Amino acid sequence: MSYIFVYGTLQDPDVVKLVLGHDEFDLSPHKINHYRVVRARGEDFPVLISGKGETKGALLYVTEKDLERLKFYEGDEFILKDISDSICAFFPSDDSLITNEPWTLEGWNKEAFLKKLKHFLDTGEWVSDR
Repeated sequence: MSYIFVYGTLQDPDVVKLVLGHDEFDLSPHKINHYRVVRARGEDFPVLISGKGETKGALLYVTEKDLERLKFYEGDEFILKDISDSICAFFPSDDSLITNEPWTLEGWNKEAFLKKLKHFLDTGEWVSDR
């Protein structure tokens, strides 16, 4: 079991519940330094990149089964990396998703995203905004 720093849609309990397949999880506010969140190219979800400042997010405590579900959700476009001794986060696997456009949870279209997420979890196919 470990902690995953979540900085985007996984800060929302409804998203976490769908992805993990259960509603018993520990999600608590957390901040990290030297990273920033930007919108993924052509999508309504963010990516975490190195940068100046402080990034607000949450810590999600996960089991091995939860971690496997998170890896499926994040797909090949993201890789898990350590950001401290006991915390990991998902980062883009290459630079193709990175933009300079800021992303915020407050500006996120939750309803549209949940619809796409349900479709993805049912079919394994992500309907891109690209």
